[in-house]
Amino acid sequence: MVRRMTRMTGVVLLLALACGGSREPSPAPAPAAGANKPAATGGLGAPKIPWKDKTHEQRVEYMGLFVLDKMHALFAEWKPDQFAGEQAFRCQNCHGENFDKPPVNFHMPRVAFPLRADDPIGGAMKYDPVAAKFMVERVVPTMAKLLSEEPYDPATGKGTFGCFRCHPKKGEKVP
Repeated sequence: MVRRMTRMTGVVLLLALACGGSREPSPAPAPAAGANKPAATGGLGAPKIPWKDKTHEQRVEYMGLFVLDKMHALFAEWKPDQFAGEQAFRCQNCHGENFDKPPVNFHMPRVAFPLRADDPIGGAMKYDPVAAKFMVERVVPTMAKLLSEEPYDPATGKGTFGCFRCHPKKGEKVP
């Protein structure tokens, strides 16, 4: 319960930071018919709404309430000495220290090492085969599912969630 309350406090803080720290909430955009009703969204973070259809506020809430815990658990299972602690996995692990400020504004990629555009998995396997296998087998499918997308399959070219959703291409400028 304490962890859940800490996460909720973090979500509220993230929302405040996302709004530039203003004490006055900015006017919310007009919701799509039924999109923001609790029955349609399932509550905070709108878990029943696909990622592509969420508002910025819903995305921030969803990341704080669902994605962060799931990714923390995956990374803690993979490398417990590095990621098992309560504060060992945070938004900054993926988005960078200034994740909530321009020019980043929560976008990816931020801190992941660059991958070769022509063979991202092959290049990653040469760099760190254990990490690459973990990413391909655990992280990509989990994130794809959390974002209501299909994992990218390099063999077929099908799917929307792959390496470059989080990693920059080698030589790509990252803010």
